[in-house]
Amino acid sequence: MEPLLPGALPYPPSRRDGRRGLLDQLNNLDEHEHVEAKRGEDAAGHSILETICAFANEPSLGGGHILVGAVKDETALFPVYNVTGIRNIDKVTRDVASQVRSVFNRPIQIDIHAETLEGKRVLVVFVPEAQPQEKPLFFKSQGLPRGAFRRVGSTDQRCTEESDFAGMMLRERPPARARGRGRGGTRRGSSTTPPSPGSCRRSGASSPGRGRGTSAHALCQASPPLRPVQYPGSRC
Repeated sequence: MEPLLPGALPYPPSRRDGRRGLLDQLNNLDEHEHVEAKRGEDAAGHSILETICAFANEPSLGGGHILVGAVKDETALFPVYNVTGIRNIDKVTRDVASQVRSVFNRPIQIDIHAETLEGKRVLVVFVPEAQPQEKPLFFKSQGLPRGAFRRVGSTDQRCTEESDFAGMMLRERPPARARGRGRGGTRRGSSTTPPSPGSCRRSGASSPGRGRGTSAHALCQASPPLRPVQYPGSRC
């Protein structure tokens, strides 16, 4: 996994310092791959759901945080985010929690709670990254590939073809002991030659010994796990 940006929060923020830490990050670093700000009126809209989908899908990101109720001052020379708050925050909290369990192809759990920041009510949301076998997460109403989103920098990018989300399912290589190595240092029941790095690159590509159309995910399950690969031109 790539190192987090300076000051980035790898885990759900605590009730005590999470809201302040997120606002400080936004003012110091602006929005980035780990942190997003949303207007209060966007709390129950499609925009926040797209960001939730992108945080859950992006491989090796570890999820991300959303501060709802803060707006960027577009006239400022440097990043400045003002707390605007959310009206009827209890209803908005219930709506978001309900939507993430119904609009996607599978229900997901997020950490969401209301806080007071600068005298106004805001929502602090943490979205964990989905497990490889649970990806891609996508909107049921749109299907694949356009219903899936990935996090690219500070943006949520819609997937347009299968190759855009094929890399979501690749696992990082576990420690040797976890891969079942024997005393001699070789993996039980397999050769010492690792699979070709390109063996999982394309979903649906044919190769000797398997039928045409076999998914990249199936190959990854059958072979030793590989580290996530950056595909040329694979951004959404």
